[in-house]
Amino acid sequence: MYDVKSRATLAEFIVAQALRVESLIGIEWDLYDLVYNGYRIAVKSPEDETSPVFDIRPSERLGTRASDIHIFTMFNAEGDADPHNVTLWRFWVLSTNNVNRTFDTQEAVSMGLIQPIAIQTDYAGLRSAVDMVVAA
Repeated sequence: MYDVKSRATLAEFIVAQALRVESLIGIEWDLYDLVYNGYRIAVKSPEDETSPVFDIRPSERLGTRASDIHIFTMFNAEGDADPHNVTLWRFWVLSTNNVNRTFDTQEAVSMGLIQPIAIQTDYAGLRSAVDMVVAA
């Protein structure tokens, strides 16, 4: 099974593939994870899939969140399911402005608080969901 760091790296890779982004920022704890059409994206995965809580703390360096979009990811499978199977992943897309407005300086947020305000999608719909958030 994947450890937390490996799963987070895989989530970033899967999001980059869905958005057809050719390169990731690749620096752990950087201000954002990838750039899509000029928009900075933070890809978030929970430390524990059974009780998902996401780290959304603002950058200590900037005192704010530096991304334009947050993509919250969940691997929806149990046991020995292959995390490379993109059909087993779910995504919730939210503008960082909405994250800031809703959660202010909060450092972590549960999936239960994200679901009602984010666009939920699967791998096939992720690019369209991000485009919708960008257009809003």
